[in-house]
Amino acid sequence: MTITRLQPGKRMSQAVKHGNTVYFAGQVAVDHNGTIEKQTTEVLAAIDKLLAEEPFIQHKVLEYTRLTEINPLHCHESVKSWFGL
Repeated sequence: MTITRLQPGKRMSQAVKHGNTVYFAGQVAVDHNGTIEKQTTEVLAAIDKLLAEEPFIQHKVLEYTRLTEINPLHCHESVKSWFGL
């Protein structure tokens, strides 16, 4: 299987595709003062930008990890929209 590095840097890539699986580096919002909804939407847009570099189908996401102390219901609508639910 081939490995494709997306937006490679000196030490790491923002994402790596291995076979049919894409692994992302930690994606964070640039605007840390925005609401959790705004930050979630911003992170998902960053992921979309990376995914646009390689063919990918969003409904085949294996794992979604949210690292925050905020109630998950606050970003629920952004995530539902991104997954097309």
